[in-house]
Amino acid sequence: MRHLSVLAEAGLVVSRKRGRERRHYINAVPLIGVVDRWVEPLPAAWARTLQRLAERVERPVPEVALAIDIAQEFTLNADRRDVFRALTRDVASWWGPPYLTNRATGLVLEPSPGGLFGETWDGGGGKVLATVTAVEPERLLELTGTLHLGVVFGIAEFRL
Repeated sequence: MRHLSVLAEAGLVVSRKRGRERRHYINAVPLIGVVDRWVEPLPAAWARTLQRLAERVERPVPEVALAIDIAQEFTLNADRRDVFRALTRDVASWWGPPYLTNRATGLVLEPSPGGLFGETWDGGGGKVLATVTAVEPERLLELTGTLHLGVVFGIAEFRL
């Protein structure tokens, strides 16, 4: 527990209580800054590719469906209204590549319940990545779908 508290103080671990359990997650946001600063993008991409290859070869294929549970926490020094506007308007400026398909030229989000979040393609085409399943202006945005994970179905929740 001492190690976890040190990592939490450094912002590298996020804890969430679920019923009687407390789950601890690695907060990758500050780690990405280190990678971006110290590792060049091209070698980093190859390193991730090789890591995925090693994981695929070294781990047996599970017989049950995979589940990914990720929690991230990040503090912004900005007005909640401005953050919500950035989340819902020019989505491609912060979500950005890599896109799910190589045909994608950008992203669009309709910030209302049932609204679509998806890629835009040249010529007017596109692909739906998720549906807006909850929205509370300036407080909450929840997207449910495959997002950029492709075959994995998930929920991205932004609480402000």
